[in-house]
Amino acid sequence: MNVTDELISRLIAILVFLVVATAPFLILAAGWWRLSGLRRAHERSKCFLTLLEIGLQQGRTPEQTFLSIARHRVSDLGPGFEALVARLRDGRSLGTALEEVPR
Repeated sequence: MNVTDELISRLIAILVFLVVATAPFLILAAGWWRLSGLRRAHERSKCFLTLLEIGLQQGRTPEQTFLSIARHRVSDLGPGFEALVARLRDGRSLGTALEEVPR
């Protein structure tokens, strides 16, 4: 075995070690990312419903409530909220706008 073959063998061994050593961490990171995304979606949904409830208690329609929130540039509800508000601005009802906006 010459020097080049030995060097290539060692490099391959190092690469295999790195892949094997980091794979569990990558799997855990991917799982954490997925779970945290689900948690954020749950929190946005909860916030959406809470804001709707507050608006109804104040005597506002759902459309008025969400248009008011959009005017104050609340961005915590995500990009789907912006799409929903765009449809409300076009004069659609909340039900119609929710049907047109996925998720």
